[in-house]
Amino acid sequence: MVKKQLDCGIRTFQNDNDLTGAFVGRCTHDFGQIVTITTLNDGDFKTKAIPKRAAQTLFDHVLVGDFVSYSPTTHRVLQIYPRSSVISKAKSHAKKSFHQQKNEQPIAANINTVWIMIAADQRFTIEKLTRYLETFQINGQDPEILLSKSDYKAATQRLKHQIAQAYPTLVITEVSIHDPRQLDALKQQITPEETIAVLGASGAGKSSLLNALTDTTLSAVHAVRNGDHKGKHTTTGVSLNVLPALGAYYVDTPGFKTISSHLVKQTPEVFADILVLAKGCRFRDCRHVSEPHCNVKAALVRGELTKAHYESFLKFEQRASRRS
Repeated sequence: MVKKQLDCGIRTFQNDNDLTGAFVGRCTHDFGQIVTITTLNDGDFKTKAIPKRAAQTLFDHVLVGDFVSYSPTTHRVLQIYPRSSVISKAKSHAKKSFHQQKNEQPIAANINTVWIMIAADQRFTIEKLTRYLETFQINGQDPEILLSKSDYKAATQRLKHQIAQAYPTLVITEVSIHDPRQLDALKQQITPEETIAVLGASGAGKSSLLNALTDTTLSAVHAVRNGDHKGKHTTTGVSLNVLPALGAYYVDTPGFKTISSHLVKQTPEVFADILVLAKGCRFRDCRHVSEPHCNVKAALVRGELTKAHYESFLKFEQRASRRS
């Protein structure tokens, strides 16, 4: 059981793709010019640091989370196996190919779940959350929200109310690394073999949560700055970490100053209710602002939509029209 928990998902990937006996590895760290490849061969686990140029194929280069064919002799990546998903800072993920393109800033691959971490002691806007939702969907699935540092009880409840008003269908979980009950509740949400990418601003507590879930110090952490509670960018690379007791994998990421989503192609799932309502509008090109017989506006008047949810949708539509 322990070996299954510690194999970075390699054995399951081999079995699911009929690759038993092949020398399969998984990229577990990206330090800029160096990446690490963890391999499993005859039950023997090894992690090798190689130059990023050795982790390139003709059309692509390795991302954290990638499953690869790896040569232990030349220490080169021979093939990057097809990806089930990619998260990046530049493009929507509703695209037919998960190979990188020039204007993408890829972060990680083969992610099952995205957690957006928002700290109760940092500045927050619904606008920024909307950009996260637009950018980090995977396979039509919205990210889940972690409200960290929930020791700040009043701020946490205020944030939770704001988010629920704007996005009533989002999964929101409160967590404090100092509250064993909240940590246990979060662990119950994690399924074996799941790979979770944790994203958020510097200082939100991504690395601290990793340490709490593993009960070790896998990732260095620093105190946030006084005043604005922003982090000091302790995490500088992307890393895939094992959660041994849970049999799952936690992708830790550096903090983001800005979120780009200039080529979003898919409406976030959080607006699915409004899209259903829009089908009842008299005019197919209804913008849901001042047009007559607008079913969306009618739902707003009836109290079926919150004003915050409606306004978030309009802002998303405005950004999408500018990109088209």
